[in-house]
Amino acid sequence: MWNRRDPKHPILAYGGGFGEFPNDHYFIHKGVVAWDRKTIKPHYPEMKKAFQWISTELTDALTGAFRIRNKFQYITLEGFNGEWVLTENGVEISRGTFNVPRVAARGVGRLMIPFKVDNPKPGAEYYLRVSYKQKDKTLWADAGYEVAWDQFRIPINVIPATEPKVTQPVALTQTPQTIKVTGNGFSVSFDKKTGFMTQLMKGNVNTLTADGGPKVHLWRAAHRNDDMWAYNNWEKYGITDLKYSLVDIKAQSVDMFTVKVTSTVKAEGKLGFSVYHTSTYLIKGNGSVKVDNELQFVGLQVGLARMGVRMMINKNMDHVNYFGRGPFENYSDRKSSADVGLYELDVNNQYEYEKPMERGNHEDVRWAQLSGKNTPQIMVKANKELMQFSALPHTDEQMHPVEYKIDLPPSTATVLTLAAKTLGVGSASCGPRPLEQYQVWSNNTNFSYTLQVK
Repeated sequence: MWNRRDPKHPILAYGGGFGEFPNDHYFIHKGVVAWDRKTIKPHYPEMKKAFQWISTELTDALTGAFRIRNKFQYITLEGFNGEWVLTENGVEISRGTFNVPRVAARGVGRLMIPFKVDNPKPGAEYYLRVSYKQKDKTLWADAGYEVAWDQFRIPINVIPATEPKVTQPVALTQTPQTIKVTGNGFSVSFDKKTGFMTQLMKGNVNTLTADGGPKVHLWRAAHRNDDMWAYNNWEKYGITDLKYSLVDIKAQSVDMFTVKVTSTVKAEGKLGFSVYHTSTYLIKGNGSVKVDNELQFVGLQVGLARMGVRMMINKNMDHVNYFGRGPFENYSDRKSSADVGLYELDVNNQYEYEKPMERGNHEDVRWAQLSGKNTPQIMVKANKELMQFSALPHTDEQMHPVEYKIDLPPSTATVLTLAAKTLGVGSASCGPRPLEQYQVWSNNTNFSYTLQVK
């Protein structure tokens, strides 16, 4: 309910927002539909997906054969039209329609879709999306309303994409304070006292903010109240306020086209918790920076929010294109409704909860590119395993203590988080925490990504 008693400070009040006591505070304040009954929240599509009454299973990719299951209790599938879309690396390459077979209530039928991939590209991924839409307008939905869908990765053998040979040279220079690697139109710098990257330059523009290089980041501004089972330990073991100290940093020229910088930093919490983060940066003359990460934990095993790093990017770089799951936020246990595809997002115009909390995560990401008006671009690619990312206008430290989003401070950076694993959302405020396979624990981990400034 809106509280506009102070016209300069309107809030969409939850428990206690009018000064009433007792109250339920954050308890189930999020819902799945916004106050206006029009805006759907990011978890709405997942609920719709879980409840959908038609399911499809790919049984033979070579012939385009599918098994279709009618989960309706009383009606056949005659009232629906079928559509399919085939994509190559997220780009639509063909589409069509099909006649939905007359499958009896609670019955199973078969379906043939004549999709075809003629000349597979090296390294490409192919996905087929099958959907079912209403033929006619009904009391509850218009004609053309999508009632169910499924997306399938098509198992096509493709040759790996080959990376072009790097022929541009790089130069390594060092002072007692810094390491600097310079190439054609770019440079990367490191602080020898901290072990962190301090500059990722394109021309004369540093795409990082002050102290904005990649740092290990293991927690999140708690999803209230679902995360409190874990957040209490994040505070207890100092994970929300890690203290960083240099263990070692060194640089060497591998060849005239490559420089390797290896940095080990200790991130220390409380009660014996710490993690040693070794980052190996392989910087090439084409401007690419491959970052291999090794995390070695010390102390008791603790549940974490993520296994990854955080960077602070120039706030004007507020536009993101990416290839992964979207377009809405999704998490390891809430992503079946988020199709794999190409998407764009505005860092400052993503769904925002009234109580600020971590948000905007995207799963199964192949690459993401940040850009802005009159700024360079940063491309981030997953190397071995798919990654998760978010790009937000505020840090977890800024979001967590604030009661209402109107009280967040002005943004000073685009906060880019890259992770190998991300904690699911669960429902621990009034149900179970995330299932074990969606939890993240402080076990030794390796992950890799590549940065490239353009």
